[in-house]
Amino acid sequence: MSKIVVKSNSGNFLVFFATSKKFLNTFKKYTSISAKLYAKKNNIGILLIDHELISKREKFYKKPTWQKWLIPDYIKENYKNIKNFFYLDCDIIINPSAPNIFKQYKFDKILVTSVRKNMPYTFEEATKKISYLRRKYLNKNFPLDTSLVMGLDETYKYHNLKTQNDEFCAGAFGCSVKVFSNFFKKSFFKYKSNIWSITGGGDQTHFNYEIIKSKKFRLIDYKYQTLWSFEVAIKYPFLYKNHFKKINSRLVADCVSASLFSSWFLHFAGTWPDSKCFFNKKIYNDSFFKKYFFEFQKYNSKKLTPKPRGVIKFKQ
Repeated sequence: MSKIVVKSNSGNFLVFFATSKKFLNTFKKYTSISAKLYAKKNNIGILLIDHELISKREKFYKKPTWQKWLIPDYIKENYKNIKNFFYLDCDIIINPSAPNIFKQYKFDKILVTSVRKNMPYTFEEATKKISYLRRKYLNKNFPLDTSLVMGLDETYKYHNLKTQNDEFCAGAFGCSVKVFSNFFKKSFFKYKSNIWSITGGGDQTHFNYEIIKSKKFRLIDYKYQTLWSFEVAIKYPFLYKNHFKKINSRLVADCVSASLFSSWFLHFAGTWPDSKCFFNKKIYNDSFFKKYFFEFQKYNSKKLTPKPRGVIKFKQ
């Protein structure tokens, strides 16, 4: 059964969807640590849905990644106190000092983050570096021209869909329950269970197509869904050298903390070794989580009146 993990009277909830023992364990041991800190700081609730939302006998049944489309309707029917929600995959770490997303944006539209635009690096640079590094360090036979580097036109045409001008990450989105429950439910039931996709039956491209076509979305800051695979390829390519065998190393934890220092929700999407950095236990015990993020946020919010302080020398 679903469970309210953190209570709130605000009507604003983070929602996580974990339908297997593996993902439930991941949520309890890892995901919930930063999510709870963030939620409690901002009076946000947390809802965990731990069961599938459609029977496998239904002709419209699709794998759980599609079923998040049914979350707004499920909330509407079962949780009258939840007005707005932001869904997150279970492989996301939240910077607990991040701004309250429910105060940053209105939820009258579907909130999404682009993985093609408004990033601190280009999609082409990030994906080509990932391809190159995978081939050089992880698999010498890895092709350099996979779907990883496909353009928008190629991606949509592969699925027999009209090309759209952007692509969002389906692992993080939010909206008003009342306004969009029917939209997502109708969209889900357009596609039968035998639907094929470039991600082996996943929902990424169709999710994008339906939302962009509706014109009822709002792009939010990439910091609310920063892709770790892009971060590694651009900022920490040296981590590839040891084939990510030392996932629990201090170095990996420091790199993750460094990315969290300049982002808010860090997403470890994928099945390649870089995504396993999410399970580095040192990250969650790190002083950044317990102290430094909050200290910096406090300093960063102060209005300063700078003035010359004379020569300040470094002391050993």
